[in-house]
Amino acid sequence: MKYRRDTRTRRQALIEMTPLIDMVFILLIFFIVATSFVRESGVTVEKPESSRAAVVGDGFVLVAITRAGTVHLGGSRIRPGDRDAIARALSDARATQVVIQADRLAPVGLVLEVQDSCVAAGAEDVTVGARAAAERVGR
Repeated sequence: MKYRRDTRTRRQALIEMTPLIDMVFILLIFFIVATSFVRESGVTVEKPESSRAAVVGDGFVLVAITRAGTVHLGGSRIRPGDRDAIARALSDARATQVVIQADRLAPVGLVLEVQDSCVAAGAEDVTVGARAAAERVGR
């Protein structure tokens, strides 16, 4: 028996969509996870250097103080003594630690006022963020 090939029907190349969709979802998950590690205050702050700077773990609220003297929490501007906003942020984040990211030229009195507000809002640990100082040769 001989089989004749039907020339009227052509085989079309099919693109399988399942692997493509899987790769798109994997990339989406990767970018979501990667961006969740970056925590920014929403303003530009030039942090001071410190030789004792250390990495802070998870579970903290970030408060930023600019050199112009404005205080920012969660990307929005707040008053320096706004204990309610800080308490809400601590409650929402289920955190007990606050990191104050103050500009190196921010008024010291303002930094202390924000620190006192954080403690009054219920923060158990309040730290000031800094850049790790570069090791100097010859010290």
